[in-house]
Amino acid sequence: MPKQQLREAIAKIEQIKQERKQAEALSQPLIQLPAFDSAKLVQTLNTVASDMQVGLEEVSYVLDDNTNQAYLRYRISFGVLSRYPVLKKMISHLQEQSPHILLDGISCSREDIISIDLHCELVLSAYFSKA
Repeated sequence: MPKQQLREAIAKIEQIKQERKQAEALSQPLIQLPAFDSAKLVQTLNTVASDMQVGLEEVSYVLDDNTNQAYLRYRISFGVLSRYPVLKKMISHLQEQSPHILLDGISCSREDIISIDLHCELVLSAYFSKA
């Protein structure tokens, strides 16, 4: 009987340890948001696009004015003319370099069925800490 109680106590301790680890993981932010730096954001976007040889068209930046959020949200909209694999790789590189940037939306069209280049409009959001 004492051996069974000991096993149960050990199992309970292991369960508590596991629950603590899970609670700690949930309390930690997935990424640390950087301080707001619009110049660095513009430079990162331009560098990644240049490295991928993708020209950006009509880039616009808008800082959301939402005081109820614990973070700043900077929306970036632009157009590109590129092939899908190149565009996908560009977005992937951008998010690898700056994990606080997320793709919100993309809309693509072709001039005609024969064209391999797509004209795409992208909307990204960059998140920054308010501190």
